[in-house]
Amino acid sequence: MSIKLKRWKDYFSILLSGFFFDKLVFLNKENYKKFNYINNKKKKIIENSANDFLLKKKIFKKKKYFIIGISGRINNLKNHQIVLELLNKYPYFQKKIKIYIAGSGENKINLLKIINKYNLKNNIKFCGALDEQKLKEWFGQIDLYLHPSFGEAMSSSILQAMSSNTPILASNVNGINNLIGKKKYLGVLFENEINDLKNKINYFINLNKNEFKKFQKVQRDYFLKKYNIKTFCMKYQKLIDEIV
Repeated sequence: MSIKLKRWKDYFSILLSGFFFDKLVFLNKENYKKFNYINNKKKKIIENSANDFLLKKKIFKKKKYFIIGISGRINNLKNHQIVLELLNKYPYFQKKIKIYIAGSGENKINLLKIINKYNLKNNIKFCGALDEQKLKEWFGQIDLYLHPSFGEAMSSSILQAMSSNTPILASNVNGINNLIGKKKYLGVLFENEINDLKNKINYFINLNKNEFKKFQKVQRDYFLKKYNIKTFCMKYQKLIDEIV
């Protein structure tokens, strides 16, 4: 999780790990630097990877509904609620978009209550926990991958979206803004605020074919260069060799 979301027991367990384990792997520089009281020889940064979800047939096509996908654990670290509040505050979106939510978690019950309260059953579809093949098919159905979050360490879902040729819109928080939004067409960041989310979704709804293809190319090229599974495995093999 993001360093800003860690509690005292998280810090304590990592401190203990520094004594009892040969190596500690951190998923981003922020977490690595924060635990500066742990010997640097024991620490390593290895960012996550994901299997290649390339969808060659994913094409730009205007449809009646713009399909937005959200994937991952449905818990209090994610900000699914902001999408429901957006649909309630701006009812015209209810005629434009549908939300496909993949994953499971303890906060699903609360989301269902909000959906019933705002009468959004026709706009929200819970797809459940999906295996790799079904998740790949799920990415093939959506027009935009949305990742609303309060903080991350390193999101595998964003990497999967990158590799699948799906444009990405994600919260501007630690653990995400070091991954996307650093240059044009490498995803787009939004503040965890309804009006900014509204503007950014409208931007993607109004994309033309050329812009859509640019998001696909820039994101996928970046994934293949930095986060492909082969590079990931080589880093862990090197780490194991150092230990044994």
